[in-house]
Amino acid sequence: MKTSKLLTTLAIVSVVLIAGCKKDVETSIDPMGTSTVPLNYKSGLAVVDLGVAGDFVILSKSGIIDVFPSAITGDVGSSPITGAAILVSCAEVTGTIYTVDAAGPLPCRVTNASMLTTAVSDMEAAYTDAAGRANPDFSELGAGDIGGLTLTPGLYKWTSAVIIPTDIYISGGPNDVWIFQVAGTLTMSSAVKITLSGGAQANNIFWQAAGAVTFGTTSHFEGNILGNTGINLQTGASINGRILAQTAVSLQMNTVSFTTGNAPDTILPTVNSTVPLNNATGVANNTVVALTFSEAMDPSTINTSTFTLKQGTTAVSGTVAYSGTTATFTPSNILAASTEYTATITTGAKDLAGNALAANTVWSFTTAGTTSGLAVVDLGVAGDFVILSKTGITDVFPSAITGDVGSSPITGAAILVSCAEVTGTIYTVDAAGPLPCRVTNASMLTTAVSDMEAAYTDAAGRPNPDFLNLGAGNIGGLTLTPGLYKWTSTVIIPTDVTISGGPDDVWIFQVAGLLTMSSAVNITLSGGAQAKNIFWQVSGVVTFGTTSHFEGIILGMTGINLQTGGSINGRMLAQTAVTLQMNTVTQPY
Repeated sequence: MKTSKLLTTLAIVSVVLIAGCKKDVETSIDPMGTSTVPLNYKSGLAVVDLGVAGDFVILSKSGIIDVFPSAITGDVGSSPITGAAILVSCAEVTGTIYTVDAAGPLPCRVTNASMLTTAVSDMEAAYTDAAGRANPDFSELGAGDIGGLTLTPGLYKWTSAVIIPTDIYISGGPNDVWIFQVAGTLTMSSAVKITLSGGAQANNIFWQAAGAVTFGTTSHFEGNILGNTGINLQTGASINGRILAQTAVSLQMNTVSFTTGNAPDTILPTVNSTVPLNNATGVANNTVVALTFSEAMDPSTINTSTFTLKQGTTAVSGTVAYSGTTATFTPSNILAASTEYTATITTGAKDLAGNALAANTVWSFTTAGTTSGLAVVDLGVAGDFVILSKTGITDVFPSAITGDVGSSPITGAAILVSCAEVTGTIYTVDAAGPLPCRVTNASMLTTAVSDMEAAYTDAAGRPNPDFLNLGAGNIGGLTLTPGLYKWTSTVIIPTDVTISGGPDDVWIFQVAGLLTMSSAVNITLSGGAQAKNIFWQVSGVVTFGTTSHFEGIILGMTGINLQTGGSINGRMLAQTAVTLQMNTVTQPY
């Protein structure tokens, strides 16, 4: 008999399971047979069971404060605190206000302590459930900054605070589930919005936050908030979801409502901005063309067919990438100088709901002028020196220096190279320094240093670079053609570089950070290029590795350091010190 009953039971369970497999929303059977829990169709992620807490749009344990008027659609309650701590009025609530005692707003107040006790217990259990989910699909996404992202279904985990500084999108189907585990605070900036797409429902979105939750003024939020502490909505903020707080809720003229679905998205996307701007001139020849959409787009529709760049009627080859709300077109080759280009994004680009771009967006720009007109940097009297510094020259013997050397305003005693190492004259500001090659000429050195500083300022101030942040600061392996180059940070040269051009061509390199060349790396000139026409303006420390070889004139704001065996065909003009270690330094002709 027992065996017969067991087989019957197994058969029933099998039928249920087989039937469930045919549905979009699977169910798991509670061992007691009393409830079913919907599962995420894609990944099996179960929704968080809110129990009786799910009957409330706002539920707290220590009250609700409010700056009138707010608009709340749904039931409101607080427990175990007295109903007198619920400061919203009946005029603001389309629903019932539940209290634990005969206190609180009338006439919409209903006293039901036992129901509130259950609701709060269920809220706490839901928080624990959400916080305890294991094996996140996404861990520490964006290092806690999720602005601009499109969030697909799954379990997300952060071990610290999460900020939402710009609009985000939650994209998925009506049966998909999102659980966000936040170990710190959750903060959304003012005027930022969360948008649902693809049928995603706020009912299936759960934000478990251990710290305070704050939504900035006029922001809009989607989903159920399970807060371990307070939840604060600043002036004009709105939420489509539930606010379930284990301390207090603070409102300031807010809209709080809950809908199980999301209205179809029929809004056509637009282009908010472009890089370069329309009709821009002097654009760097290595520019990456970009645009920002008004909302998240379907990445499959952002490609080289819908996003193009042309020179006249000729298409420019390149690669297209898309992230967040930004699309980029990176040309395969450097753009021609002083040339107009036209970029286009077509209506083939669509948002996540399938809405096409409202209209083709077309913009044009012109690259920086021809490089042949770039003037050399006038070095003045500083050009008479192969090494010139303001705070001295240190040296590990022996170095081989061809050309004049000087330092000012520091005493000549700070020049530590010997006459045996210098084929030229060592100039000092006083009767100190190497003999017998030392010559004291303070006034000439003062002029030379002033000219060095002016040359640095000239080089740093040249506008409209032909190349901006080339190689993201890593120029190893490149061939550098004539022109003005600008980097807003450090430049490294880890492998050999070629500087190619004619004898009258000019190169100016503007480096806002450090300039570092690795050991045994060489710069080679080709095509008749001359070191005297190559200028490296560097804000940070310049360091050349052991046995490396450099070409050009260095205008350094700080120190210039040549490590053991390094060599340079050029000039070292430093506004602090120069350090040598058995180097070869040759002035260019």
